[in-house]
Amino acid sequence: MPVWLAFRNLAQSKVRTLVGVAGVSFAVVLLFFQIGMVLSTARTATLVYRALDFDLLIRSKSYSEFSDARSFPIQRLRQAASVGETESTVPVYLGTGEWKHPTESRYRVIQIIGFRSSDKVFDRPHIQKTLSRIRLPKQVLIDEFSHPGFGQFQEVEGVKPTPRTTWLNDQLVEVSGLFRLGAGFGADGTILVNTRGFQRLNPGRSLDEPSLGLIKLKPGVDETEALRKIRSRLPTGDGGDVEVLTRQQVFDFETTLWLWYMPLGLIFIMGAGIACVVGVVIVYQVLASDVANRLPEYATLKAIGYRDRFLAAVVIFQSMLLAVVGFLIGWSISIVLYRITRDMARIPVEMTMMLGFGVAIAAIVICVGSGLAALKKLRAAAPADLF
Repeated sequence: MPVWLAFRNLAQSKVRTLVGVAGVSFAVVLLFFQIGMVLSTARTATLVYRALDFDLLIRSKSYSEFSDARSFPIQRLRQAASVGETESTVPVYLGTGEWKHPTESRYRVIQIIGFRSSDKVFDRPHIQKTLSRIRLPKQVLIDEFSHPGFGQFQEVEGVKPTPRTTWLNDQLVEVSGLFRLGAGFGADGTILVNTRGFQRLNPGRSLDEPSLGLIKLKPGVDETEALRKIRSRLPTGDGGDVEVLTRQQVFDFETTLWLWYMPLGLIFIMGAGIACVVGVVIVYQVLASDVANRLPEYATLKAIGYRDRFLAAVVIFQSMLLAVVGFLIGWSISIVLYRITRDMARIPVEMTMMLGFGVAIAAIVICVGSGLAALKKLRAAAPADLF
């Protein structure tokens, strides 16, 4: 009976129903977009670090974030290598450069990652195997997922990409291959070069001052004990110039930094909250208006013996129907928006089952909460309201 009344009420109030569905759909789209961006921010914050091959990481005490990593003396890597638990240490050099579009006059800032091409830098075989193509200083590899503003490079069956040459920091470079990593909010394009190529693009930069130090531990070594020994060997305390972190500590730092300290992450989190508020306000207005217009009907039902619990169930069912229909429409729109965002902005937003389930629950909570808030007008309905 409550379900039938809920369907009837929505069918009779077509305009209010359409407004309610539109409001819920709008809130769902906002939630999908904002939460998707929050998750994408968390994912891209650690994108490069997850591709690097390390157990422990050395970085400067003045490290800000990946695109502003600063540098430290390479002597710290030699000190870490002297610890018995250490298997290998690899210096990595980070910088940025002005990249010219190969066929146009546009310039964009691109992220540069330099290292010895003979080192094991990445734990992803499809990236590591391409490093043999950057043996010469002028050779670079460009991320296939970089923004289209850097140019469109295509590679077929190992043949060098076309176009093959462009300018970077006023130096002619040759794109000798592609790799797949992914763009993020910190940088929308990445290239890989060897150490000689890095110096060529950054003439004032010394190879004795790496940005990151990748430490691999020997198999079976206790990570906590190795971390303690390396920290005791290096100047990591007050007045020191480096810090040593585990892989998980690096991920946690970057995620927290981008979500809670960078303006971008805070904007997306606030946007998700605003989306909830918008949904609550719109659905509440629709349901409260419907209850006010039907007070005589509800009063009649109460006069013939129906209790407030029954009438409340009608309103709750109405709100849940709005939630279901609004979610399905908003979900469909969001899938299209996600695809456009990935293709146009190269931001890795993904429509996952857990995300869809979470937003569906949020939509139901928003609508049911709005329905409960609208019940205060229903409680005032009495047989006397008929006259």
